[in-house]
Order: sequence, then structure tokens, then C-alpha cells
Amino acid sequence: MYKNKMVIYDPVNEAVVFGKEREESGRSFFYAPGLSNELKQSILKIVNTFEFNRLRDLKQAGLAYFVYPSALHDRYSHSIGTYYLGYIALRSVRVEISENQEVSLEKWLDRLDLKEEFLVALLLHDVGHLPFSHALEENRIFGKFKVPKHEEIACELILDKGDFCNFYKKCAESENKVLNTPKVHRLAEVLSGKPSKKIDVQTLCYLISSEEKYLGNSVKNLNDRKTPPKVNEEDLRMLHNLVSGLIDFDRIDHYLRDSYFMGIKSGVNTKVLIESLIFSRDYKIKISDIGVPQVVNLLLLRDSFQTKYFRDLKLLSLQAMLNAAVEEYFKSLDDAQIECKIREICHFNDAELINFLFDNGSKSIKNIILRIKNDLPYVPLQNDPISISNSMLKNKENLLKFLDDIIKKYRKYFSTNYFLLPVTSWKFGEDKKSNWLDLDNLKTEDGSPVSTKFGFNNLIDYLKKASDEKLLWLFIENSDQNNIIINMLNEIKDGTR
Repeated sequence: MYKNKMVIYDPVNEAVVFGKEREESGRSFFYAPGLSNELKQSILKIVNTFEFNRLRDLKQAGLAYFVYPSALHDRYSHSIGTYYLGYIALRSVRVEISENQEVSLEKWLDRLDLKEEFLVALLLHDVGHLPFSHALEENRIFGKFKVPKHEEIACELILDKGDFCNFYKKCAESENKVLNTPKVHRLAEVLSGKPSKKIDVQTLCYLISSEEKYLGNSVKNLNDRKTPPKVNEEDLRMLHNLVSGLIDFDRIDHYLRDSYFMGIKSGVNTKVLIESLIFSRDYKIKISDIGVPQVVNLLLLRDSFQTKYFRDLKLLSLQAMLNAAVEEYFKSLDDAQIECKIREICHFNDAELINFLFDNGSKSIKNIILRIKNDLPYVPLQNDPISISNSMLKNKENLLKFLDDIIKKYRKYFSTNYFLLPVTSWKFGEDKKSNWLDLDNLKTEDGSPVSTKFGFNNLIDYLKKASDEKLLWLFIENSDQNNIIINMLNEIKDGTR
């Protein structure tokens, strides 16, 4: 790093430079022409904050490196890659301002004075992530005690409030006692001070989380600081789609980065895809014909991930083991202690969580952690997963309680301490990114759904059905005597239980 400059070489995209430009030779650099020096310096300060640097210690793909050893990339590089795609989009994405006139996304954002918020939101979209990526987000203890999703934690850090913000403040203060210079800064300090005072934090929170509670204040703040034309709610809703919505740069970089480090071929031309995006006058995202094959390639990559990554038995087993260790740790605490301790665990990075569970856990927890570290996953009870019906998943807690009751009934047949129940599900409409690449809503320039173009409809129908499938796997320490419960599982599958 030079005094006012950071150079980051990104094999998925290209080298990214923040800060002042400087002549270099023999390398490909991204100097962000068109961005003000003030904005570049703001971004440089943001990526050097305590909260953003924590992302270096959160693996983007969680425990996947046990299956794909090179999948050691982190959320730090992913966040910068997502920002980079947003930068490319400034001059590539088109916005309709009249029936016969289009402008670049950059000119549209400059007109509304929103460029800074757009780019910084892309940079900070994952700053609130829990350890081990999404592996712990569906943990039942976390759900019971209402641990916020990572988008809401990011908003707390941006707004300088809440338990997570207070914890990171203490961490930064502790590090500054050791360091004489330079000082470790927190994110909220940078966003509230020069030269970042222009960036509206309410707008950042809306673009990252899509929570309506931020939208009204965002519109008011933006319009108070600028002359006409005024920003309206639909402008922000449309822009949110590029940060975390219908076809967003977060997922695009996530899939391309994971595929690169896992050795999975993507077939996606990112620049062609971005250049094909159009914001229509009715606040919808359209895509030109040249981009349709790239959208289909993204769906194919998504399907490949489900087969080779999301549904990999070893990975599912390791994730279930990690969740079991966390839940076992909390069993010895009362609700008040859990309420306090669960926030501490959420602050950890990956290595800190593993070390904490091993140092503070029972003998059985230590056993699980050692098995994870030594690549000794539990084994599946069945050769094939159970496909769960929609009716069984209407109340996921009831389903899990039912299965837990079965485990207690049949535990005597197993020489094991744990019996793990991961339910995996991918379905449009289940989370905040529910409409991501919903091809019935994504239109082409002539207004027809992308799903009807170029004979892709049969392939897209297949990919949608694959996304709707819900699977249940059960894991135990060893496979002795597991035939006793197989018949019971078949009864669940047949709906007789």
C-alpha cells in the first residue's frame, strides 16, 4: 500500500485501486476514472475500518474448503468485487428517461446525487455477516433469540447503534491501546466525518436491507440536500435491485468468485450481462436480447452450485455439526445468559468461533470441533435425501420438533451422541432475495418475459423446479444399526406419519 493508495489484485475481475492514481507499468489497474478524489478517499478509508477488515477472516464459502480446498476466498475480496461490478455498471447500464432517450446509469445517479450511496452500499452489503457465511443463520437458537440477519447488523454498524456496534467499538478501542499509529477507525466514524459526510446513512441502509423503515428518511434526507429533480421512493427501489434484488451484483460476484476458486466452469460473460441491463421508465429492470443467454448461464451456474456445493453431503454434514456444537453450548445456559452470549458469538470471525467452542465447550462439543478440524464428518443415515412436501414445510419449527421427537424415540438404537437434521431448501420467494432472477418478472426490451426467449423455456422450467425442491438429510456419528430408522424415514416420505 502506498500512502494514499491501495492496490488489490483480483483474479476474478482485475486489479482494483482505491485512492490517488499513480503511473504503473506491467500490470492492469483499475483507477476508477470519473469518480471524484473525495469519493476515492472515502472508499479507501472505509476499506481500512475495523468492521471491513474483519471480512478478511470470514470465508465467503464457509466450510466449503473441506470439499474444494482452494475455496479460501473471503468476504473482503467479494465485497470489493461487488463494488467493482457496480463501477462497471455506471457506464454500462442504461436508464430510460423518455420514450426515445436513454442515459448511462452514472448520469442518472449524478442527476439524483446518488452515486456515492450506490457504490458504498455495494461495498458494505456484507459487513454484518456472521462467522462461517450463511451456515449459522438458520440455527434454531439464533432464530429463537431473534438474532438479526446480516443485512440488519450491517445497518446497525452504519448507524452506530446496537449491541454489535458497541462490541466492535470496544474491539477497536482495545487495538488502539496497543497501536500508537495509525489509528484503527470504526465504520460509523468514517461515514460521519469528512470527506464522507455527504453519504446518507439512511439510504445506505435501505439499499442494503430493503427495509421500508429506512426508505422515508432516505428520500427526505436526499431531497433536503439537493436541488430538483427530486428523488422518489421508486428511484430507490429500482436501485436496490442492483444491490440486492432482481438481478444484483452481490449474487453475480458471489457465484463467479465461488466458481473460480472451486474450479466450476461458469460460462458467464459479466460485462455482456451488465451492458444488457436497462432501467425502464416504469421502474422495472429489462434486459436486451444479447444478455438473455448470460442470464440463463447464471441459472445454470446456480444449478451447478446446488448439485456440487449446496447439496454436497460432506459440506451439509459439517454445517450440521457446527450448528449442533453451537446449540449444545447454549443448552447449559439459561435464557438471560444465552441472550448475552449469543451476541458475542455473532461477533466472532471463523477461527474465533471454532476456538471459543473448543475452549469453552463440553467433551462432546470438543469432539465435534475436532472432527470438523480433522475432516471427519458424520455420515448420512440414508443413501438418498427425503424430498419434503410444501405442506410439511408450512411450519418448519413443527417439522423439526416432530423429527426431534422421533430422534428421542429411536436414540437408544444408536451408539451416538448426536443426530443431526439439516433441512435444505432453495425456492423463489423465501428470503429477502426471493425475486432474484425470477424470470417471469424479468423482461426483455420488447416486454416479453426472459423465460420465453430463444427456446430457453424448457430449460428454465427445469431450473425452477430444481430450485423448488426441498431436501432432508439426517447424519449420525457412524452408520451402525441405521436400518432400524430407515423404514421410519420412508414412512415420512410417503406421508404415512
